[in-house]
This record gives sequence, structure tokens and C-alpha cells, in this order.
Amino acid sequence: MQAVQDVVSASHRVAGVALALCLLPLVGIGAAEAWTYKTLYSFNGAKGGGGPGAIIRDSATGDFYGTTFYGGFKSKGVAFKVSADGKETVLHRFTGQQDGEVGLADDGLTRDDAGNLYGVAAQGGNLDYCFGYGCGVVFKIAPDGAYTVLHAFTDSDGSDPRGRLTWDATSGDLYGTTYAGGQGFGVVFKLTADGTYSVLYSFSGIEDGAYPGTGLTMDGSGYLYGTTPYGGDWQCRSYGCGTIFKLAPDGSETLLHVYHTKKYAPPHGDLIGDGMGHLYGTAGVNVFRIGLDGAYVIVHRFKDIDGHPYAPVGDLSLAASGGLFGMAVSEYSGLLFHIAANGKEKVLYNFPGEPWPRHGVIGDEKGNLYGVTFHGGSAGNGAIFELVKD
Repeated sequence: MQAVQDVVSASHRVAGVALALCLLPLVGIGAAEAWTYKTLYSFNGAKGGGGPGAIIRDSATGDFYGTTFYGGFKSKGVAFKVSADGKETVLHRFTGQQDGEVGLADDGLTRDDAGNLYGVAAQGGNLDYCFGYGCGVVFKIAPDGAYTVLHAFTDSDGSDPRGRLTWDATSGDLYGTTYAGGQGFGVVFKLTADGTYSVLYSFSGIEDGAYPGTGLTMDGSGYLYGTTPYGGDWQCRSYGCGTIFKLAPDGSETLLHVYHTKKYAPPHGDLIGDGMGHLYGTAGVNVFRIGLDGAYVIVHRFKDIDGHPYAPVGDLSLAASGGLFGMAVSEYSGLLFHIAANGKEKVLYNFPGEPWPRHGVIGDEKGNLYGVTFHGGSAGNGAIFELVKD
């Protein structure tokens, strides 16, 4: 199993075990403990980027890696490393040309065992497509900082990639989704270790789903699991209320769940697995569990707190002590929560007004938590924060 640094992205990589649908637990985190908030790094919004996306952490060094929505060269975003002592190194400044532009593709980077980083940029690449803006790219950043475009999308093979990539540690292949392109409603793609690109599945936008915008989870047999926020039941609303899908290695799709009500909004965020044949995710105000046979259960439904409606944001994480950790936000504030196996919620930390968290949390070996805010920090351009156990 991999080290704790990839606690948020651990469900996106496979080591060839029988069923690898598991996220590495957050070590030593207990639901009854108090937390102290600390700003670890504030983005300057200029050359160092601003509006950080999801982060991953190297447990050996304590370094954080991610991308920003803006800042850098002509505000096209950057890929960054922030050391454990709060010093930033810009790994790449995107230009919006052949190398891409981050845009909404801020769900984080994926790191392999050799220290290479992989990610997607929502625009740029081949500027002959997508109205001269480019349809996005898949990129690689080597440990020495060398930046390489592994694939530039051309709309027919996908457009507007957004979710975190899934890396298969056995084969070295990468898997991901695009929000658009293909038949017009997004694709699931595969990029082999030797650079061969293929579309595994192209969504039709009808019963099979539409506009996937999150990452995938892979099991040890090569099956992929993901969500679409649209498609499925077209009687639910104009574009459907969303689906949870499963793709076989040959690209054939099975719908595990189709949403039929627009009351609680579509699924969002990545699915995580518990290693026992269950997947967890969020949809609107709900945290759900779904079995590989499609059995769907609402684990917890968020209610208004002090008159303000809260909903989960970003990815969930499994807790070593059992249950789930995550972030939820309202119009006015955010909170860190723990949901026990019986569905009972406990608020562990309240973010005092703005800024509130934008993604989920990751953990270290001591049980401390880390995340990002899109705004805030000393310059108002977002920050990496640390929640330390008291």
C-alpha cells in the first residue's frame, strides 16, 4: 500500500490487489478531538498563483503539490510545490497555449512512485480546436521540473478535462474523464505508459449519463467507477439528474444508480472505497454509500445549522477510527465533519466565516489535517491550511 501523502488520491491508483477500492485511512484521527487552525501558506495571486485546487502530500518530505485556478503567466494558473515549512516553488506557469490552461481542472495532481506528477488542463493544447482555445491537455511534470504534454484533446476524443487522473501502479497507465467532447457529453479515456491514447467510453447524454467532471476509482480487476451530474432520467430535468456508472476494461458501461429526484442535486466529488465492496460519495446535501451491486443507501443528510443550509464539498476521506471525514459549506461558513458508521454527524471544526474550504482534507502520520481555501490568506488569493489536534 502507498504512503499517507496521497490520502485524497489513494482511491485513484491501483497496486494490483484483489479489490483496491480503498482510500488509505487518516492515521490516528479521532472524532472527539479538538483542532487548531493554522495558515501554512498564502498564495500571492501573481507569479505564485492564486485560487488553489486540491492538494496531495509527500509523507517523506511533507511537501504539498497542486495547481491554481489563476495567477502565473497572464493568470493562466500554475503547478506548485509548497514545502513543509511554507515555501513555494512554482513547477510550471501555464501559458494557455500548447501547454494548456488550468481553468476548472483544479481537482489536483496524481503522483507516481518515481515522483512524476500528472494532471490535466481544461483548455489550451492544440489551438486548431475548440474555437481556437484548445480542448485541454494531459501533462506530466518530472522530478527535475521538465514539463511534457502527453496528450492534446481535439474535441472528438474529448474536451475540457477536469477530474484528477487515476494512475494504475501495475501498468503505469492513466485514466480520466472529460466534461465535454466525444459525442458532445464527455468521455472516459485511457493513456498508456507508452503514450497511446484511447477513448474507453463516450457518453451519449441520454440514459448513460452526461458531462462527467470528476475523477475515477479503479478496482484490482480494472473496473472503473465514477459519476455524472447529468443524464440518466431525462424526465427528472432537462439534462437528467445524474448517474453512478461502472466501466469494464473493454469499455462497456453498467449504471449502478440513476438519480430520479432533483430535490437533493446531482452527485459531485470523487467516489472512494472502503475495501469491502462499498463506495462512498456525495450528492447535494447527502452522503451516500453504494455497493458494487448497486444497492444505494443515504448515510447522512445534512440539515440547516443555525438557519443556514450546509452541503458537503470536495472529496470524502476514510477515518482510521471508522466513518468518514469531509468538509461542508454554507453561504456563510464552512466546517470539518465526521460521520460515524451509523450516520451520526459530529462537527469537529467551524471555519469562522470566510474563507471556507473548497476541497476535502488530507492527513499526515500524526493525524493532522490539511486543505485549501480558494480565497483568504494574507493576500486574499487562497491558502493551504493545517488543522492540528489539540
